[in-house]
Amino acid sequence: MTYKKKKRRKIILLAIIIPLALIITGACICTALVLTDSIQSEYTLKEETNTFYIDLLKGAVLGKEFDLSENEVNTFLNKKYCTSQGDGLYNVMVDLNKDEPSKVFAKVRIHGTDIAVRADLTVYSDGQHQIITELHNAYAGELKIPDLILAHILGKVFSSSDRISADGTRLTIKAEYTYEFTSTSISLYLTEISADDGVLHCRTNSLTAEALHAAIDYLTSEEGQEAVSSLINGVKDKLKDLFF
Repeated sequence: MTYKKKKRRKIILLAIIIPLALIITGACICTALVLTDSIQSEYTLKEETNTFYIDLLKGAVLGKEFDLSENEVNTFLNKKYCTSQGDGLYNVMVDLNKDEPSKVFAKVRIHGTDIAVRADLTVYSDGQHQIITELHNAYAGELKIPDLILAHILGKVFSSSDRISADGTRLTIKAEYTYEFTSTSISLYLTEISADDGVLHCRTNSLTAEALHAAIDYLTSEEGQEAVSSLINGVKDKLKDLFF
């Protein structure tokens, strides 16, 4: 083999090996950054506050604005949406702010690997009984996540959820609950939500009005009229026993 051929072969090998080495090195660095967990204290719930539903009900009775503390929100999120096995969301904490972006910290498991993630968070109601959360400036470990990758992670994490759907880097959360009775129902849904320092300002529909409408629907139904008639006849029988 001539000297020129040997030299050409070395150049070709170097042209292949150097980019490949750079790719492998870059992949190793990215993997190390993704698996770095420096925010464990940020996504770990340190204290539970189990008054979320009580405050929600108090506000819903008259449909007036009410506040949910950061701790109430985080306790609810961890109990409602976090899992203990398989792929999915394992821990989540939000840091609510008024004059700067709110933050969300979480630990997710994807294909059996635990990853610490964080992102800026914007939360609001869409007027259709849903909460919208938009995520941006996201990191997996210490690696900045492009929106395309973030969208894939969110889609994977919430693929089996019946109340949260992912569309790109936006999460849509159903914020409506319907309580079914024999012949009627009562719906409770969110109408307003906004973040402040350490709290969420919220408003729901008036549960009192819903209950009144449900009572009217029931009383005007055939079953309700039969119940009222039975009640009246029962009262009549008691009065007869009392006075005759």
